[in-house]
Amino acid sequence: MIKKWHKNVALLSIGLTIFCTTSSCIITFINDSNGKTFIRDRSSETIYPLEKNNRRRLGEPHKLADFEICVQDGKANVFKPLYVCTQKTCSKNGNPQIKFSDIEHGRGQAELFIIQKKTLPVSMVRRLPMIMGKRVTE
Repeated sequence: MIKKWHKNVALLSIGLTIFCTTSSCIITFINDSNGKTFIRDRSSETIYPLEKNNRRRLGEPHKLADFEICVQDGKANVFKPLYVCTQKTCSKNGNPQIKFSDIEHGRGQAELFIIQKKTLPVSMVRRLPMIMGKRVTE
């Protein structure tokens, strides 16, 4: 006869195994950049502000993560998308952690993602000849 606590331990270990194998698509993003970023979860359309050296979990257990990393454009209080990250595959060993610097340099857990860098548009004001130091001749 199996003791009651043996059954509980067995059920708990089975539950933890199932949880660990099903939550491998949830990722942890770590902001190791020099400033504040915003993460926009494209599947739920939720925006998360993320201060320097903070982290945020994204995604769902059975669905691949899909998010944008937005950075501040100059000194203005405007944030623009810099990277679009779409998870290609779930991690084989639990919750993958990816840093902002990993995305920039294509290292660490970046191989789990399709990373598209968006170019920030140059302001028309910055293109003016007087701003660029050029002399306008007619």
